[in-house]
Amino acid sequence: MIVLSTLARQRSLACHKPGHYKGGQERLKLLLASGIVLAILLAYTLTFGKGGLLDIWKMKRDIVTQQVQNERLQQRNRELAGEIVNLQKGTEAIEERARSDLGLIRSDEVFVQIIE
Repeated sequence: MIVLSTLARQRSLACHKPGHYKGGQERLKLLLASGIVLAILLAYTLTFGKGGLLDIWKMKRDIVTQQVQNERLQQRNRELAGEIVNLQKGTEAIEERARSDLGLIRSDEVFVQIIE
């Protein structure tokens, strides 16, 4: 028993000698460095890769631009729809359109042009 306990003690002391885990520390450093490189690559991919943060920000900007353009076109469509209704309902809109676009006047009117 005494011999076994002495051997176990010598082994435990041998494990705690300075420099005994030197290879283990190098492996740990290598593992840490690999983890850091992997984290940097992952961050780069998430930021600059396809579908990354930059792409998402650009898409959001494009969506806002498209929404503004859509609103402008919807307003123009409403104006044109109102003009169509006016043209279908009466002659006043047709007359106004002929005056503004074609420069037409009625037979009982006199056209006067003032040049400054």
